[in-house]
Amino acid sequence: MDIRGSASGIASALTEQHLVVGNSDWSGKARDAYVSSVTSHSTAAGKISSIAASTSGHLLACAAAGAAFYATLAVVLAKLIAATIVAIAALGSAVFSWAGAALILEEAGVNIAIIGTALVTLSAFLAAQATSMVNLHGEAVDKTAFPAGKWPSPNSFTYNDATVKDGDADWSLATP
Repeated sequence: MDIRGSASGIASALTEQHLVVGNSDWSGKARDAYVSSVTSHSTAAGKISSIAASTSGHLLACAAAGAAFYATLAVVLAKLIAATIVAIAALGSAVFSWAGAALILEEAGVNIAIIGTALVTLSAFLAAQATSMVNLHGEAVDKTAFPAGKWPSPNSFTYNDATVKDGDADWSLATP
């Protein structure tokens, strides 16, 4: 599901210049209340689009860094396993030499150093990921686009007098 695209489309459709009501025959308090509420709805939908874009970017970065870490770890472990198999085979044969044993120990040391470097890189990435989580949380709780943490009011309470029960209609057709 393309949340960013959907929210962006809604934000665009809700702008005042795209509303059909702008040039309609409708006028009065109800029309004015409706038109005045549109900007806040467009802003809220735009904020959803922005949060979706940020989330997508952060998730892609997390996936790439995690994949790189695990690929490095897999290569190092494969090398270490292969070297261990060769060493065990050499120990069971008459071909064993101290130079071969030293080579196996050196391979293990190099692989352990590479794994250590990969872990340091992973730690730095996790710190950046924590920062991303804090930033995304900040965007999610931002009250600028969502007053009191809710979708903006449609001002529907201002439409309640479209009847003539009180002797007048507070909305009317625009004069030609």
